[in-house]
Amino acid sequence: MNKFRKNTSLSVDKIKKFMHKIKVDIDNNKSYYLINNKTKINFVKGKEAFIPCCDFLNKLAEKINNKSIILNELESKEELKFPFLVDNPDLCNNKEYITHNILKINKIINHKKMQINGFHHDLSTNNSETPLIF
Repeated sequence: MNKFRKNTSLSVDKIKKFMHKIKVDIDNNKSYYLINNKTKINFVKGKEAFIPCCDFLNKLAEKINNKSIILNELESKEELKFPFLVDNPDLCNNKEYITHNILKINKIINHKKMQINGFHHDLSTNNSETPLIF
């Protein structure tokens, strides 16, 4: 992730390659992407939705190169992690399990005057590039 944050042109290259994999259903003219030829992800907008993202990342690359913006590296924090067991994938969509663990993390990090106020997750693929592009 840090590699892509520091060199956003890598992300633009990945997005452009990905855009060629987006298909259009000729019956309803809707765009979609198939993960491993199994899971279908539908897009509200097609390939054109990725163009503003590429433009933004190109401008960000200029700012990083000109040193007008500095992005600190993201750090992995062990105290912010909780397990999603491989043998119980339903936990990924279990709101009670997620809420319970977030409350538990908030108790642990409370002494650092930090708090998790919200949580967002997406079910995705084991290919790390796909969720990064989305």
